[in-house]
Amino acid sequence: PILFSEEVAKHLSPTLLSLCRLLDRVTVKGSTQPLHVYTWDFQPFTHLSPSTASDESSGGMEEVSGVEALATSMRPGGEWESHCTPEELLLQYGPHTSESFRHLFKQAVEAYLGGPTGEASNWKEATVLLQQCREVRPGDGPSERLLSFVSQHADKDENAPSWWRGFRSLEDK
Repeated sequence: PILFSEEVAKHLSPTLLSLCRLLDRVTVKGSTQPLHVYTWDFQPFTHLSPSTASDESSGGMEEVSGVEALATSMRPGGEWESHCTPEELLLQYGPHTSESFRHLFKQAVEAYLGGPTGEASNWKEATVLLQQCREVRPGDGPSERLLSFVSQHADKDENAPSWWRGFRSLEDK
């Protein structure tokens, strides 16, 4: 997965943003301003790239991961080296999550966050929805982390704690 802030998200097209997942709303160390954090669930793929190895048996090509291919497609000055834009490349390979899963996860996050102030949060509903996400995609890191946070911080009635304001603080950068 590729994690990015709402500042990056502002530069994405609506189409590309619809393929991403809002993960959480957080404050980072040294800041009091909450920001949304997103992920692009990068679809694993391999790409043939000119080999840097001297091994003749590879035919001068080697397999690299999709993330590696993206990283090496940028020239030192930040110029894109490919025949397509970064967005076109991301759309070509797409996320490895389905539209229905992203919709379910979005509902869970909305219930968890509870709007800009957290007043509309419904952590019981968020828990049920996140458990459904876990059933659809066992081992999904974002679902597991939110479930863990909610279970650790919910009050005795499984609601958001009284200090909840629709975001949480991250202690480490």
